[in-house]
Amino acid sequence: MKKKLLIVTILSLFIFTGCAKAIEMTDEQSKMVAEYAAGALIRRSYSYKLKYPDYNTQKPTEEPTTPEAPVIDPTGPDEETTAAEEKYKLSELLGISPVEITYKEYKILDEYPDDPDAVFTFKAEEGYKFIIMEFNLHNPTEKAVTVNTAKAAPVLKADINGMRYNNYANLMLNDITNLKDVVIEPGEDYKGILVFMEEEKAVSDIKSFTLLMKVEDKNTEIHKIK
Repeated sequence: MKKKLLIVTILSLFIFTGCAKAIEMTDEQSKMVAEYAAGALIRRSYSYKLKYPDYNTQKPTEEPTTPEAPVIDPTGPDEETTAAEEKYKLSELLGISPVEITYKEYKILDEYPDDPDAVFTFKAEEGYKFIIMEFNLHNPTEKAVTVNTAKAAPVLKADINGMRYNNYANLMLNDITNLKDVVIEPGEDYKGILVFMEEEKAVSDIKSFTLLMKVEDKNTEIHKIK
């Protein structure tokens, strides 16, 4: 709570002092302000506006302010899907080798992070739920490895009960599609996530759940989750 009050106080100083003078902050305070601002951006807009406008989307049936539905793969579930082969490791597809990436679990949430001490959180739009997939990134080498995926902006897909959805763009720094200069020390682990936002009815009864990624013009099965 003290951290949040400090951030609000610092932001208030910026607002009321305008450009009259600069305010000096410690590195920690600057980071907190940046995190708070990022959270505000996410909460205030459909900000996690999907970064793939070329895909078809479901149109809202309510008022214009109703959020757009998540991006659905326009090819549909009938497009050819290949089983994952040894050469199609997720770490290689994301370009983060020699780091090893292992799927851990998924959670269905209204808000993320689901931590009362988090500096900021972002919430699913009304009528939607987040599917948060958690991964472990492990550096098996004897040297530190710097991981970057943000520039490539990879698109992963969730096949849920036969319907396919693209991963949901967001500002979380540990999203495996948005990693920027993440350093993993020798033998160390790093917790990564992948986010999908789907209608409540789509996640109320998940009978099948498969993680896919398009490789060589084919949807390749990366991991069968359920």
